[in-house]
Amino acid sequence: MSGIIFLRTLNLGQIKKFYLEQVGCGQWLDQEECFIIRHGNLLFGFCQSNEADTCGIITFFYDTPGAVD
Repeated sequence: MSGIIFLRTLNLGQIKKFYLEQVGCGQWLDQEECFIIRHGNLLFGFCQSNEADTCGIITFFYDTPGAVD
């Protein structure tokens, strides 16, 4: 079983840049208005909207505390 969590954003371009360049995630699928990100076996997506989801938690697991930095 698998799934994807989607969140709405006001600035999809900025979200893409942050998760790809700062967090080190990979692109799984780009559908122009929705962008799906991959981090290990986690898939999550953001969709361009005129409203943003302002609550929700995305949790990443790392083997060591140093990997977080």
